[in-house]
Amino acid sequence: MELPPRLHCREVQVEDDFCELTDLIRAAYAPHAATGLRYWATHQTVEDTAKRFAAGHGFVGILDGRVVATVTVQEPDPSSKVPLLAEQGTWSFGQFAVTPLHKGKGFGRQIHEFATAFALQRGCQRMALHTAQPASALVAMYRSWGYAEAGTCDWRPHTNYLSVLMLKVLESRSSQLASLDEVAAVEEAWGIETERRISEIESGAVQAIPIADALAQVRASLK
Repeated sequence: MELPPRLHCREVQVEDDFCELTDLIRAAYAPHAATGLRYWATHQTVEDTAKRFAAGHGFVGILDGRVVATVTVQEPDPSSKVPLLAEQGTWSFGQFAVTPLHKGKGFGRQIHEFATAFALQRGCQRMALHTAQPASALVAMYRSWGYAEAGTCDWRPHTNYLSVLMLKVLESRSSQLASLDEVAAVEEAWGIETERRISEIESGAVQAIPIADALAQVRASLK
């Protein structure tokens, strides 16, 4: 399987076009809006985007001079109403988006890994996220990245759904290097394949298939 080109990832800068970033985020979440899920990202303003970046550490992924992905990681928030997000050593990420034209190519995973490496270097031990419980394809993608469900939280009326909490224990760089190359290759290929299938499902091009079947196809492609 041909791997995607590498993004140039960096922190958000004041010179970045926040209007363009907001358009990217809203376009990325439009398929969820079409299913009735009211993520904040489906309707957030430019001011919202700026505030969310300011509340954490924002990143962009650049391909051929254009921003195609973004994510924001946030340090533990002692004032959070969600106990998990207040725990020392537990960071979280959100405002995570890939432009529709580039979904399914592994760019989401690339910028996610860049952001988690940034957090790890600054004391993060666990990375958390929350997403719509009905968004089963997204939940499946995060599972393939090593996240496990860790409960639920409720942001209504700001959203219109129950959110699932997911958590991943981060490994040090030395531990990552000790991993078997075959396992790493399967995980990366599976992550890319999962993103591609999510993109196809969102566009209506294909129907969902069992995860076990998809994983078997990825393993077969690596032989």
